[in-house]
Amino acid sequence: MRRFLSLQVALVLLGLFAFSACADRDLERTDEAEEISQNIDRQNAPPPPPAPQAEYFFDGQARRAMSGTGDDSWRYAPPVDREGYAHIEEIGFQSAADVPLSTFSIDVDRASYSNTRRILNGGRLPPPDAVRIEEFVNYFDYQYEGPKEGADHPFEVHTEVATAPWNSEHRLVRIALQGERIETENLPPANLVFLIDVSGSMGSPDKLPLLIRSFHLLVDELRPEDRVSIVVYAGAAGLVLEPTRGDQKAVIRQA
Repeated sequence: MRRFLSLQVALVLLGLFAFSACADRDLERTDEAEEISQNIDRQNAPPPPPAPQAEYFFDGQARRAMSGTGDDSWRYAPPVDREGYAHIEEIGFQSAADVPLSTFSIDVDRASYSNTRRILNGGRLPPPDAVRIEEFVNYFDYQYEGPKEGADHPFEVHTEVATAPWNSEHRLVRIALQGERIETENLPPANLVFLIDVSGSMGSPDKLPLLIRSFHLLVDELRPEDRVSIVVYAGAAGLVLEPTRGDQKAVIRQA
């Protein structure tokens, strides 16, 4: 009887072992089938979308830099527009009968014209506050005559009145001042010291390269009695050009 029970237990254990082995083989086949199915799905799947792009403006042109490609320059790219301009308040029409007094500055500014031209050449419209009509007008040379020698005042006034094109009842008045022109050779000696930022942020064409081109124009106007010194900071620091006579133009340009 005991042998019979032992034989039954052995058969039951053998059956359980065989069932477990079969179950393990079935699980292995299932895992292999799932892995094969996943490989097929990956092969047939569409390509992943490209890495996100950062868009920015540099030197007036739209640029894109891919992230995740080892090129992290987009992280340090300038924002779309970092330029800021003081808001211009339009005063509207003013009646001369109510407001007979009008003042204007004789300090001539012309930068708005060149700045607006730069923005347009870069393919963008300028911000409204960057457009200053008076600086557009002042940009051009109208060949006004200056005060005659021995005149009582150091400037000459030129006026002109014309009918407004949009309303024949209105008049336009142009008032122009021409100061005394002083010849360059009559100016006192100049001692020019330039402190220049040479950091990486100055590398765009409208910054340090533009300054260098302007500097070459200045060198052409220097006289022997003038002196020029250059000191740099940021990307490099120190004295680049010791005080140098204006007639040593090659030395100044090489600095």
